[in-house]
Order: sequence, then C-alpha cells, then structure tokens
Amino acid sequence: MNEPTRPKEGTQGQRLLDVLLKANGEWTNGQYFCRTMWLTQFHAVIFNLENRYNWPIEHSTETDEFGFKSYRLAPEICEKYQVLEV
Repeated sequence: MNEPTRPKEGTQGQRLLDVLLKANGEWTNGQYFCRTMWLTQFHAVIFNLENRYNWPIEHSTETDEFGFKSYRLAPEICEKYQVLEV
C-alpha cells in the first residue's frame, strides 16, 4: 500500500480527515459529516481519501435509524498519525 498523503489545506477532504484523525480510531457517524460539517457529498470525499490519497477508512456494516453508516481510520494508521491537540 502506498503511503497516505494529506489533501490540500482548506478542502473538504482535509476537514473530514482531521475529524477522523481526532477520533483516534473511534467510529464517527455519517450524520456528523452531513449535519455538523455540511458535507452532503461526504461519500465522495471518503472515496477520494481512500483511492486518491490512500487513507484506509473502515466502513461500518450497520446503519443507524436514519440509514447512516459510521466510519473510522484503520487502527494502525491512527497510531502512526496521532493528533496531539485535543
């Protein structure tokens, strides 16, 4: 697997990646991206992070009551790219 790269500063990809990194391997519900960050096309952003920038993002198999899946970065990536700020 190629080494992950960061999207450009200020892009939707960078904002979403920061949320996943700060979650430190915990699941983040898709509603958060849609309702809090106003990323209605967050599926496309996740696809780009996985395929263009090589970030291993896990998708939950279950959905919540509104049909949203949850997402997280692979645990080995979280250890390597820890976010020190809280």
